[in-house]
Amino acid sequence: MPTTARVARIHEYGPPEVLRFEDIVVGEPGDDEALIRNTVIGLNFVDVYYRRGSLPVPAFPAIIGDEAAGVVEAVGKNVKNVGSAATLIPFSAKRSAYSDMPSFSSQSAICCIAALPTRTRASGSLSDKFSAQ
Repeated sequence: MPTTARVARIHEYGPPEVLRFEDIVVGEPGDDEALIRNTVIGLNFVDVYYRRGSLPVPAFPAIIGDEAAGVVEAVGKNVKNVGSAATLIPFSAKRSAYSDMPSFSSQSAICCIAALPTRTRASGSLSDKFSAQ
């Protein structure tokens, strides 16, 4: 099932020009992962910190972006909590929202109500970031 995904990634820290749009091959999801086709990607100022190097990325090239929502395309053999065509909002330390087909641990994602529009479902995941502490 290898397929091609369009990603925005960095190969070094720096100004906006270091962000490159590239096609990469995406394989099968891991045993405990769900492969998601992102339909909504959130832009967050923390992504600027990753691009600049104020916050480190684990390795280069790095796909940045923390916020997205999408539809499950495939699941690994151990995944029982989500099925294909479910809408997920992934929460993961594995930054890769700037990809149209990232894989995420199925344990670090929230399944959403399909009746709501995708943008509404995705915006619900941001509510904790706007609450006063």
